[in-house]
Amino acid sequence: MKNEGNQDFSFHRRKDDVGERTQIHDPRFMPDATPPPTPKESGERKRKATMRVERKQLLGDITVGLRAHLDIFEAGPGVPESFELGDEEVVLGRNADCLLRLDLDHVSRHHAKVYFLEDEYYLEDLQSTNGTFVNGVQVTRCVLRNNDLVEIGATKLYFVEERIRQ
Repeated sequence: MKNEGNQDFSFHRRKDDVGERTQIHDPRFMPDATPPPTPKESGERKRKATMRVERKQLLGDITVGLRAHLDIFEAGPGVPESFELGDEEVVLGRNADCLLRLDLDHVSRHHAKVYFLEDEYYLEDLQSTNGTFVNGVQVTRCVLRNNDLVEIGATKLYFVEERIRQ
């Protein structure tokens, strides 16, 4: 059967459990049965997989430093508003020997620690009673990313990380 635009359509009638149906097949909307051309047939170059590039290879002799700190909210009296992080391990908790002391309810004596390893900061829960949360998810250990929200008891700490040229 031909329509006004000289396109070929085919009609098929079939019966099923619902009743008699008519299907219209329009070749313009039928999937092409031929597979797509291979890169050699189409003249395209085959793309290679991504590869790992070392920082020194990419930046040369430019040294990039990392500066990070925790912005602390709702921590109670005597707790600084910001705590600078370095290469040394920082234990957070209620105990007097903790580098960052959070003397509040729902905070364990040695609740969590933050440490620096292979150009990244990690947060690890020290088997605390009430858990450590990052962005609302309870964690045992995770890599900290810029602007992560760490919750220990009622204390909220924002991890802020900056990469600077030295």
